[in-house]
Amino acid sequence: MCLKMTNVLTGLLGFFLITAVIQVSAEDAFTVFFDGGKEFSAIKANVDAIRISGNKLNTDLSNRLTKIESSIEKLTGMMQNLAKNMESLKGARKCKISITDINRKHEL
Repeated sequence: MCLKMTNVLTGLLGFFLITAVIQVSAEDAFTVFFDGGKEFSAIKANVDAIRISGNKLNTDLSNRLTKIESSIEKLTGMMQNLAKNMESLKGARKCKISITDINRKHEL
């Protein structure tokens, strides 16, 4: 009698464990079996929509980063030209221009 009771309790425990696993893996445990996989199709469609929007987002971010990189390259070129111009101005400062008048004297 005790062995039969143990087998029955083990069977019930197994049934409840299987039901709990199915309930955790799906919103409604019985729709997995009765809807013929429509719920999984809806989940797959949602995942595909998220993937497509993620690809669009990645493309948009990539385009923006490309524009930022080109702007940085332009700014770097402008700063290099500015540095060259400053060096040439620094070299030109050695050559002084002086204007002398009777009352005053100016040097540039």
